[in-house]
Parts: sequence; C-alpha cells; structure tokens
Amino acid sequence: MSGPVEAPKGKFKRILGEPGADSTLAYYSSGEGVGALAPRGWHCFNVYGSDGAFLVVTPEAMDDKAIVATISSGFKGQAVIYNYTNGFTSGRDEIEPVVQHIFPAHMKLARNAAANNDQPPPHYVGPYPQDRLRYLSSEAVEFETPPHRDGIGTLQSHLRPDDEEIVGVHLLVRDRGDCCDLVSVAVRLPAADRKLASAIIRQVERDMLQKSPVHRSLR
Repeated sequence: MSGPVEAPKGKFKRILGEPGADSTLAYYSSGEGVGALAPRGWHCFNVYGSDGAFLVVTPEAMDDKAIVATISSGFKGQAVIYNYTNGFTSGRDEIEPVVQHIFPAHMKLARNAAANNDQPPPHYVGPYPQDRLRYLSSEAVEFETPPHRDGIGTLQSHLRPDDEEIVGVHLLVRDRGDCCDLVSVAVRLPAADRKLASAIIRQVERDMLQKSPVHRSLR
C-alpha cells in the first residue's frame, strides 16, 4: 500500500520456550505486533495491506522476485508463517473459510462476510477429514495437517502440501468488541524439530493471552 519499509530495531523479547529449545530459536518481527519464533539464523520478510499482514520465515533468504513468485505459487519446504488478518476490512473474506472449517460457534462472522459480498449465507463445512484438531476454546484451535494433504494448515498460510506435516494454531481475537480478527501461525519443520514447533505455537498463544481477554483461559 505504501511501499517497502525499513526493518524494525531489535527489542528485548521474553521467551518462555520448551526446555532445550530456547537456545535454537530467535524472535522475528516486522513491528506492529507481527512476529513469531523460528529457528535461529533463518531469514524473514513481511507482506502487509488493508487485509492484514503475514510474516514469512524461511531457511534461505529471498529477493523481491522470488518473494512475489513464491507468494503466488505457495511455499514448499520448511517455513514458519505468522498471519494477522483484519476482520474489519477485506480480511473478513479470508477469515470466512477458516470459520467454516473449524469455528462453528462463530458462523455469524462467515455470514456477515458473505452478506457484505452479496453472497448467499454460508454453512458450516467442518474439519478437513485428515486434519487433527485440538480445541483450546471456541476461539482457539491447534491443528495438524498431514504431509501431502490440503487442510486447515494450507488454507490460509500460503503453504503448499509437502513432505512434512504442518502444525499451528488459529486464534479468533475479540479485541474490538467482537470476535473478528484472526491470528494464526503455521509451522513446517522436520519431524526431529517437533519440540521447536511446539515452542513456536506456545509463544503465539502466550502473546495473544496478554493482548486479548478472550484467551485468558488458554494457559
């Protein structure tokens, strides 16, 4: 919208990681509350607009052309992708399908998004058959999408199916009077690094617990 921006200055971040994981992780952020843990020594970039922002952290650095091409085609391989989706703007259209698959208590959000686009009222579709879900509350769901499968892990994350599973969490955020925004992290790491993936997810949950009263019961 307003062009490239400079990377933010580093700030102290308290991390309560899994035992043995904290020394191998670093906190990557574009500022404005968009950030996540990922393996130390990786590279990140942030894409933002009126619908929200997403931060991508990958083992290899990408130039502008590679970023544009990869966003269009989707990411394969290892990555940590943090998404903030603004439900008060066009981001509501991106939240709608997530609600239809895993948030049955909040179908009003999906219906409002459809009505805004003059579409018929949507119905609750339910989880992808191969996904594994763990409900922390009616607004917070941890997920696992198996290798080589489309699922909730590929729906909004810009990740394409690959050889490793995708794990993460979706959190509906009620910080402006309604459950409207969506915060998500999707993680694809080798199976040997499952402890790191767990630490990444827990940090996002802790961050949201501090920001949004609706998540005070998570941990």
